[in-house]
Amino acid sequence: MQYILVENKEIVHLGPIFWRHRFIQSELEDHEIDFVVPPVEPNKYLKISDSFEIFPIELITQPSYDPLYEQLVGPYWSFDNNVAIGTYTVTSRDINTIKFDLKSLAASERYNKEVAGTKTIIQGQEVSVDTSRDGRNIFVQKYMMMGDAETVQWKFPECWLTLTKSELGEVVAAGAACVESQFVWEQGIVNQIEAATTTDELKAIIIVESTESVIHGVA
Repeated sequence: MQYILVENKEIVHLGPIFWRHRFIQSELEDHEIDFVVPPVEPNKYLKISDSFEIFPIELITQPSYDPLYEQLVGPYWSFDNNVAIGTYTVTSRDINTIKFDLKSLAASERYNKEVAGTKTIIQGQEVSVDTSRDGRNIFVQKYMMMGDAETVQWKFPECWLTLTKSELGEVVAAGAACVESQFVWEQGIVNQIEAATTTDELKAIIIVESTESVIHGVA
């Protein structure tokens, strides 16, 4: 069970906390209140003085909310039958804070898209191209070391191909184009975020899409 220490049912000095008699005792002493806090949890209401009381918490009600765009305010306490009941209200978060978080989300999603890979056609065969940062480096390093007339055996997920330097260059270009497109996408999202002036406008910006639903932000 948790408790709150209140003054005149208006000022919360401690809590919600689990029973810690030394901690509560210290708080009372700071207010020069002569009361011995029981070491064993009372599991009930305690009247400390005419103004100070300890209430057990019966219920804290938290409404549903979207943590990206909203925040809880409270708890606000009401008292009935010697128990404290806490409730929260929902309010909008600061728009600049929302924008910051949306930009971070866009950067994370861009990275996911960036390293997810792409496909290109080589020798009439559709092949998968690794666009992870290490994968891109392997393609580029090999391309730079190859002579113009040299060929290389390359294993794609779909098949092995004997690639000329020009063909390997096409693979490198496909990966680079994929990565560039993701940065262009991110910049477009950032521009939308910067242009928004209301929370509703920010909610309308689609950042993450799934096969089941479109997610606005990180609901």
